[in-house]
Order: sequence, then C-alpha cells, then structure tokens
Amino acid sequence: MKPVRTATLLLPGIAVLALAGICMGEDKPHPKEDVMVSIDKIVIAVGKPEAMAKFYTEVFGARLKGIEMQGSTLYSGSLGNLELILCPKSIAGIKAEENTIQLRFVVQDVAKTMDAAVKAGGKRIDEGSIRDPDGNSMELIQKGS
Repeated sequence: MKPVRTATLLLPGIAVLALAGICMGEDKPHPKEDVMVSIDKIVIAVGKPEAMAKFYTEVFGARLKGIEMQGSTLYSGSLGNLELILCPKSIAGIKAEENTIQLRFVVQDVAKTMDAAVKAGGKRIDEGSIRDPDGNSMELIQKGS
C-alpha cells in the first residue's frame, strides 16, 4: 500500500472532517484499486457544547474530555474508532444554526437508541431520525438481526 497524505477539509457551513489512510472495501471496488479514503476524525461545530457532549456520551458512548479554549469549552475524545471533537461555533467560525453535519449511525436497537436520544435532549423527527441538541439531523439504522 502507498502512504496517503492527511487533508483537512472545511465544508462551507457544515463541518471539518480530517481524512486519512487507505482501505479497500470488498463490496465497493474503487476504479483505482489501491486508493480509498477512510474517516478517522470528525469535528462538529456546536452551539451548545455541554448539551452536545452529554448527548453523544449518553446516546452513542462517546468518551469526551472538556478542554478550555478561547473562553469556551471544546470537547475532545472518541466515538467508536473515530476521534471526535465538539468545537464551539465561536472558535470554529461557523454561523449555521442547524445541520452543521449529518450522520448515520448503525445501532443494535433503533427504538432503544431513539429513546436514549430523547432522554439525552434529542428531538424525534420520525421513526429512524432524530435531532441532537444543536438541531443536527441524524439517521439511525439497524443492520442484521
């Protein structure tokens, strides 16, 4: 395998994603057989850092630690195999009011996860969708049985 450079992309009004590495999915071959990018870090610009840290910790098991920065608290840690940073919008320079990112989570039980999300400050959109405390929509799916 060839080494791949790490790039940080700022998607206007959405979020910052750090992409790195090479992996090849067996089910989705890429035209260039030796290149496919995987995500190893997600930075979400947040308006309610404490509420968002509580939500991602209680619903998805994120392990986050508060770090004081520029008069605000940034939360950094992990979500599964990803590095997760919840960065106050004031630090990130993001002015969007909601949907600063959209995620899809594969969970063991959609109904239980939905209940946990509501208890942690989320708002139900429909049977498989929810908004986190900042208003970002996310999809919950259950694969296999």
